[in-house]
Amino acid sequence: MTGLEGAIIESENQNWRNESENYFDKNFANCRPRLCSSLLRAATANRNLLRLPRPAPNFIVKNLAGESVALEKFRGQVVLLDFWATWCKPCVKSMPSLQQLHERYAGKGLAVLGVSTEVEGEKKVPPFIAKHKISYPIFLDSADEPAWEKYKVKVMPMLFLINRKGQIVQQWTGEVAQQEVERTIVRIMD
Repeated sequence: MTGLEGAIIESENQNWRNESENYFDKNFANCRPRLCSSLLRAATANRNLLRLPRPAPNFIVKNLAGESVALEKFRGQVVLLDFWATWCKPCVKSMPSLQQLHERYAGKGLAVLGVSTEVEGEKKVPPFIAKHKISYPIFLDSADEPAWEKYKVKVMPMLFLINRKGQIVQQWTGEVAQQEVERTIVRIMD
């Protein structure tokens, strides 16, 4: 890791701490105090256990044609990995931004990958993708060895930015501004 990557990661870690506080304030303002504090403690503990950068766990998922695809197939590219579901309103809201990032940077070495955690995804996801005109690769998570478990996904949407060497260098939870994601992608791709 270069000094620049380290500085970027530390800056982004501080941004995550600020954004997670704002996310919880905005999305859990009316929840029961005990539940909210449990969620915040879990998120904070999870964050402390998962320092950046760290190796991106490999996984195998199915594409919409039913073929198995491993994350390691994308080694050498910068990967923006999105865990989502059709019932998750923030997930659906973020998809047009992800589509724009795909269109803008796919030719420069970025792979935007969506992993649906949907139960009965093979029935629900294809019509959803067609309706929303999503062209970046969408996969159905495995029931046997779910990718979301390997990535310790507790809240959706959850995005992971993986560098060309297979290291997770940034992650975002909940709603995130496309500009922030794009700035980080550009820095990592350079």
